[in-house]
Amino acid sequence: MPRVGAVASTDCLKCKPGFECRVAGTVTPTSCTAGFYCLEGTDTTVNQCTAGKYCPTNAEMEFPCAYGSYTAASG
Repeated sequence: MPRVGAVASTDCLKCKPGFECRVAGTVTPTSCTAGFYCLEGTDTTVNQCTAGKYCPTNAEMEFPCAYGSYTAASG
């Protein structure tokens, strides 16, 4: 009888950009928290947005504030 599912660590997928996979054995990735950005394979929200940028929920990169606006705070 054929086996269904992953059989080796190489069968595991990297967490997709904009999401994080904090818990080992995660089945469903978690949305990246607003104020942070999550690169591919992120296991925690360690990439905090820097001053002058913003990061909405599920951000995979920082976005610059619009002309005529700013933010002095990170996150």
